[in-house]
Amino acid sequence: MPTVRTWDELFEGCEFEAVHLELRDRYDVDDEYFADWLAGRLTAATHAGRWSSFCSTVAAATARGVQVRRLRVVSMPASEYIRYEHAGTPATVRSGEEVRWLDRAAAPDVHLPITDLWVFDRSLVRWNIFNGDDRFLRFDDVEDPGLAARLVDSFDSAWKRGVPHQDFVI
Repeated sequence: MPTVRTWDELFEGCEFEAVHLELRDRYDVDDEYFADWLAGRLTAATHAGRWSSFCSTVAAATARGVQVRRLRVVSMPASEYIRYEHAGTPATVRSGEEVRWLDRAAAPDVHLPITDLWVFDRSLVRWNIFNGDDRFLRFDDVEDPGLAARLVDSFDSAWKRGVPHQDFVI
């Protein structure tokens, strides 16, 4: 079984670009932070705190000049989980991540893969594999510059249609 690198290893080794494509309307809805958010108990600070480790990693990468972009393709009206993600996104944006949102119905002609993914430096693809109950199963890392370049080209075509986080209304 191939070794799966940690997030820190991936970002520390990244030289110029990391892109993240999210295509699901729900993720692991048993998340304790999500339950607190639904109940009105999650403060903005706690929400940001949940992502502090990731934000530190992204901030270090962007400080070195790495561009980190995330595109969320979502159905509208948004699910409660997407509303929750939207509310927590300012923390990652402050860390240097660029985030755009794309209404799925506004881009039926955009060709995208069917699975969430990361691409690092147009060489490594990290597939995010989930089950039918929205639970994360595993990462599959593939070193394939040709595949990675095609995926980033698809990402870029959708990115152009995406709405920057601060302008996207849920």
